[in-house]
Amino acid sequence: MSSTSEPESARQELENLQNYIVQTGDKMQGFLEWAAEHASRLYPDVGLKSYVVPPIFVHQHSSRYDHTTGADMMQHFQKSSPKGEKAHYYVTRAMDLLSNKLSQPLFIISGLEYDNMLKWVRAHPELTPHVPDDVEKRGDIDIMAIHPHHGLVFIQVKAVGDNPASHTDDNIKMRILQGGRQLRKDENVFRWVLQDWPEARDCRVTRVVALPNLSREEVTWPLSDLEPDSEESHDADGVLLMCKDDLPYQGPDVTAAETDVTQLLRWWETNVSHVNSPLPQKFMKDIVSRYVGLLSAVVVYTGNNIRREVRSKSEAADVCGMMFRRVLLNEQQKKILTQPCQRRYLSGPPGSGKTVLLTLRARQFVRQGGHVVVINMYRGAKGRSIGHFLAESVANFSVPVPADTKKFKGKGKFKKKKVDEKSDDSKATAIAQEITFDLSTRVHAVDVDISEHKFDKEIFLGEILRYVPNDVDSEDVMFIIDEIYVKDYWCYVLEALDTRFPRSVIWCAGLYSRNPPGFLQEDLFVVLRCPPSVQQVLHAVDWDSNRKTNYKLEPSDDGLFAAGLTPLSVRHGDHPQVTLTECSLCAEQLTFVLDDLLPRKVRCCRGLSWADVIMLVSIPRELYEPDSRGFLDTTRQDFDNYMAYLDTCPLCYSLYQPDGVSLPAAWVYTYQGLETKVVIYLPGDTPWKLDTLPQEIPAPGLCSEPRPSPKTFQPVTKEFLQKKDHVINCDDSALCPVHDSCDAESFGPEALSKLNFRAVNCAKHIADKGDTQQNNCFLKMSDVAQCAWVTNSVTCSPGNKEFKSDCCDWKCNKASIEAVAGLLEMSGRGSNPGLSEMKMSDFWWKVSDVQRLSNWDKSNLFVAASRCLSQLIMLIP
Repeated sequence: MSSTSEPESARQELENLQNYIVQTGDKMQGFLEWAAEHASRLYPDVGLKSYVVPPIFVHQHSSRYDHTTGADMMQHFQKSSPKGEKAHYYVTRAMDLLSNKLSQPLFIISGLEYDNMLKWVRAHPELTPHVPDDVEKRGDIDIMAIHPHHGLVFIQVKAVGDNPASHTDDNIKMRILQGGRQLRKDENVFRWVLQDWPEARDCRVTRVVALPNLSREEVTWPLSDLEPDSEESHDADGVLLMCKDDLPYQGPDVTAAETDVTQLLRWWETNVSHVNSPLPQKFMKDIVSRYVGLLSAVVVYTGNNIRREVRSKSEAADVCGMMFRRVLLNEQQKKILTQPCQRRYLSGPPGSGKTVLLTLRARQFVRQGGHVVVINMYRGAKGRSIGHFLAESVANFSVPVPADTKKFKGKGKFKKKKVDEKSDDSKATAIAQEITFDLSTRVHAVDVDISEHKFDKEIFLGEILRYVPNDVDSEDVMFIIDEIYVKDYWCYVLEALDTRFPRSVIWCAGLYSRNPPGFLQEDLFVVLRCPPSVQQVLHAVDWDSNRKTNYKLEPSDDGLFAAGLTPLSVRHGDHPQVTLTECSLCAEQLTFVLDDLLPRKVRCCRGLSWADVIMLVSIPRELYEPDSRGFLDTTRQDFDNYMAYLDTCPLCYSLYQPDGVSLPAAWVYTYQGLETKVVIYLPGDTPWKLDTLPQEIPAPGLCSEPRPSPKTFQPVTKEFLQKKDHVINCDDSALCPVHDSCDAESFGPEALSKLNFRAVNCAKHIADKGDTQQNNCFLKMSDVAQCAWVTNSVTCSPGNKEFKSDCCDWKCNKASIEAVAGLLEMSGRGSNPGLSEMKMSDFWWKVSDVQRLSNWDKSNLFVAASRCLSQLIMLIP
């Protein structure tokens, strides 16, 4: 190392730290051993499985609170230019793609700051060894890749060449030499941090400068005039170049699974594969422990600037979801809120912030002393979930304390809120104040069924007048209505409101439809509330080419500050012996995916809870009929039958948990307007295809006329249901307040089967208790249940060559059933052939996956995917 003041003292204090005893329960162990154990639980398969830390790339960003709108406004990036961050993201993603192609994968660390390593330890001076000067200085490791046989690879990324002004020989040479100096420092830091390991002294380190914007031909000439034995030559000595020619094309039109990494594999074989520097697994785990383990994670909350370093995929999904759930406005949205008008209609793609603007405008109105009424309407049911969510969001909220609190009207309570857990110097704690509003006495929700022949104007207005006093002027009343894009129905509602409250304020929103007469239309074009990785799916399934420009397919400065997790596909086509909903093998693969996303045994970091996961269901097209006005509707009976069937079909039943917490499921169209972090999409599993799709989004309801012979989806046999009830055991009111005696109508828009109602309330219960039961909510296969399905649900009439499952009226041949039965008899994860050898990259989605969906299922996926804030999982027929 270039500077090692007092090396003996440093070594002695490191030994003291290593010998420091930590007691966990009855277990006594060394401090560093304890830290390594945490990392081992967080990354149990180091050297066997590909890891990227952090699993998502997050732009450094900040925001400022705007009191006029009541929301945060996006600010420019602070850390570096967006172009530099894009180059870093591009190279990190390329290394991840490479790792999944190697016989032995990499452990990749990206964007780590030196002073974060063992940061929590340094908060205790008595435990902290002396740190050499060059290590104490702030710095960044762009990319560090650990390979079991080829040692370490450090990469410094330089965005030179991203614009013509920087594309000069002198600038290119300066950036390469600068990268060489940083790489030498990276190596010195590594050998110091692991100095107690003999392997650290002998480990081979490959130093690379990545130039993703320059070809190899463009960088050769600037380095040709280096003087031998000069300082510049020393900086470039031993440094390899990774150029644009060596990196795969990663355009927004190519998915991760379809990216060609041939050139990068060739570069790796030429420059790294020949290095023979095997690393013991324990040594690899200790490297990981000290660089990105529990004691090196950092969380900083400073006012409106939030930085939370993530370590696991579960935590990454959680953070990504929180980022896209934030109320963060762009300039167009601010302009809409600061120029209020009496009648306004918001139109745009799902995820463009229409519901956010309705909520913020309503908050402004109610704080000024007015009454807000949320009109919650639907065809075939009294409203949907989004209406109640809107009312709750408008009535209860908190805002930072402004300099002059008199500008706020309404009853607000002052409350101190801890904003900063630990500042950078680990000494100061910032305290901010908020005003908490509870305005529920002036915010109301009116549920109404607008089905043909069911809407009664007088009853509707009477419901409103129950909440709005007679002495209130109509100009002091605001109505907000979300999801009103079926014009032939909502016109009755607007006419009724205009008759009784002619001077009232009415704001409403819908998907891609035109404004009602007398309303000013505001078109929102940019999708801001789901990550670019999910928007790639929306781009692929959107049938209107004019809308494809709305999607942001890469992180940018438009408020998309995280790329998101790669969408995943569970492909039923790999085992088509039975239908998708009857396939327990698909359930096992889905369990494998969820196990990776929500690991059961990891308690050393925050992350997702099962309250963040929902399955959105597409009901088969064959269960819909056009109503008198041409809109496709299903019946309540068909809906209930299909959801009851899903409760007990092998796919969903295999996911139930013995402790009573199950995966909640909802119909795609009753979940519109809401958001969640993880969405699992279940298509209708029907071969029916719609040749053309309408320009507007389909808007099914539940008010179709009953069929003379309704479609039946028979539940499984009585014995199977008894076993299922025994396994689920969800009658414990302490865990779940919903019982079989519950009236489904009382839950309004959810309209799930009773069991899945129960699951939704379980999820809410867990969230309310602070996710304390998270580790008990893992969905797993039940071999007993699988065998019960095979033995009890499959019957055969004498002489009939076809077997028929009691789960539904779809048929399977005898050979298929026997094949599935044989697979289910196997135990553990190996019951799905090849699953133990599968990698998560095998589930990365492809454009060809969504092309297997019927057009009807594509339109449902379009709605379902837009509800996803982080991780999208698709079941593909």
